[in-house]
Amino acid sequence: MASCLSAWFSIVREHFYRAFDFSLPFCARITEFVLGVIKGIPVVGHIIVGIEWLVSRYLESFVTKPTFVSDVVSLLKTEKVAGRDHIARVVETLKRQRVAVAPEDEDKVHGKIPVHPFGGIQPVEVLTLYPEVQDATLGLAFSKIRNRVRQAYLQAPRPKLQKIYIIGNDMNPFEVDDFLHLARLCNETQRLYPDATISLYLTASGGRNAMDKKNRKLLSDCELNPKIACLDFNQGDVVKQATCDCWMVYHGENDQGTLNQIQEELEKSGEETPWIHVGQKPLSQSLWDFSPFSSLEMKGDKEKALEYSELEKEQLYSRLVYVGERSSVLSLGFGDSRSGILMDPKRVHAPLSEGHYCHSYLADLENPGLQKTILAAFLNPKELSSTILQPISLNLILNSKTYLRQHFGFFERMSRSDRNVVVVVCDSWWGTDWKEEPSFQHFIMELECRGYSHFNIFAFRSNSMCVEERRILNESSQEKAFTMIFCEDSVSQGDIRCLHLASEGMLCGKECYAVDVYTSGCANFMMEEVLTLERESNLWNRKHGLWKREVRKQKQEAALDQDESEIYVCNQLTAQQNFACSLDAAIRQSIWRSRMPELLSIERRALGEQLFTTVHHYLTTQKKILRGI
Repeated sequence: MASCLSAWFSIVREHFYRAFDFSLPFCARITEFVLGVIKGIPVVGHIIVGIEWLVSRYLESFVTKPTFVSDVVSLLKTEKVAGRDHIARVVETLKRQRVAVAPEDEDKVHGKIPVHPFGGIQPVEVLTLYPEVQDATLGLAFSKIRNRVRQAYLQAPRPKLQKIYIIGNDMNPFEVDDFLHLARLCNETQRLYPDATISLYLTASGGRNAMDKKNRKLLSDCELNPKIACLDFNQGDVVKQATCDCWMVYHGENDQGTLNQIQEELEKSGEETPWIHVGQKPLSQSLWDFSPFSSLEMKGDKEKALEYSELEKEQLYSRLVYVGERSSVLSLGFGDSRSGILMDPKRVHAPLSEGHYCHSYLADLENPGLQKTILAAFLNPKELSSTILQPISLNLILNSKTYLRQHFGFFERMSRSDRNVVVVVCDSWWGTDWKEEPSFQHFIMELECRGYSHFNIFAFRSNSMCVEERRILNESSQEKAFTMIFCEDSVSQGDIRCLHLASEGMLCGKECYAVDVYTSGCANFMMEEVLTLERESNLWNRKHGLWKREVRKQKQEAALDQDESEIYVCNQLTAQQNFACSLDAAIRQSIWRSRMPELLSIERRALGEQLFTTVHHYLTTQKKILRGI
């Protein structure tokens, strides 16, 4: 009797909880409230709950037993009404899989691999100067040395800063990736300087109000730290009158050729405050002008130190390391002139119980419908109450806009698992006839040959489900299933992160998602842009190939298999290419240079006179070539 009353009370309480859940539609909340009131009436409510229980038992006894994941999802609501919350049990089981990280390991990659900001720095840097018609190429050639000097400032103490102003320059609301990078740049700066007050401004062309409601929502969706104030750049002279310790400008995909324009607009050109510019594009040669130094004549033997004044040497070195007036430039991406990749620290430092994935992060999904749909795959369709979860291989396809023949390769790799395979497809649309593709039909036959007994495709949208495919491939006693779940709801950044950390294989359609895949750890990764365009000129693809070749060397030495090689690539990229290290070093360098101007001379002398002998000789030779001498 006590158990019956407890079940009745739980059902009534659940109705009232949902009645005040403001994420549900208004009509649904009214319905839940009315049901809660009716079922809460003594005797009458007991009878109604009892009838519901009898109906659920009847369905369980006489309706065909669930076989597919979509069947399990359909039964979960009825089971919950009967007092059997299977999803809550799965959530608690998965949470126990999360591994603990010791405090001293919290800053490591996935709690295991130390971050290595000097990983890409060679013992000796070679300054290669080619006889080009533009001596401005010297600015790019000097990039490796400039980066090496900057990274050395990581050993300097972190300065105390009170105010930092960050500007998103001419942000395009249709470029969501730019807003994601800007939010991560702000968050990383706030993490480095938690006591500093950070204000974010957005600029827009044509005098438009840049910090409007749409852009504020974009920044919020990109998980901008709520501690950071979002202000409008175009409102009065507030920004012009502002003073701070450091200015930071994010240019996104815009050209960085006119870096001083913002300083001039803000009337800040004459101030001593350091500026740090961050952009996606590589540095333009037009940023450097060495023409004044090309006109200097050599004195004496070129092997000897030049007889130029210390001021002239100082000016040359300042031109090599700065762009414009006290402006440092960081370019996102791979390469000698690049400074690394903006990463999500919640991915980088997340512990992974299985080495490259951890299903416990599915318990953190914010969308309850999406969570229920995916977690249903862990339940045994023939014994929903079993405490033993089914082993599954979870895989993710994100932002894929068309089904391609090459996708078959991704599916084929997933089907090699000895477990049930679940593929979640988010933010994607493949049209209506992709299932008729010959490659996909061939893949279905491959599944049958590999011993899969069930194939299931269904779409999920706002707590509703549409089953597109329920196919029994064979009557194998193994009962291994391959399930595809299309999530038609928009997925938050937090849920995407959880899916990344829980997935073994991933296919994505954008480079920005590729970065998140690497930092999440992944054994099987494909990028749709590589499949469709195969752009050898694309910097990401070329550098990705270089990393692959490096892995092959390690594979020969350490006998790594294919999955281990991919995991090695993920971990090495995350440990060595984190933009946070370059940002930290750039802020320290800029601040300490502004407070101690003599540091510029110390840097130059540390590099040695021979370097500047060579640079001056190169510039003078270039001038002679231009003159036709």
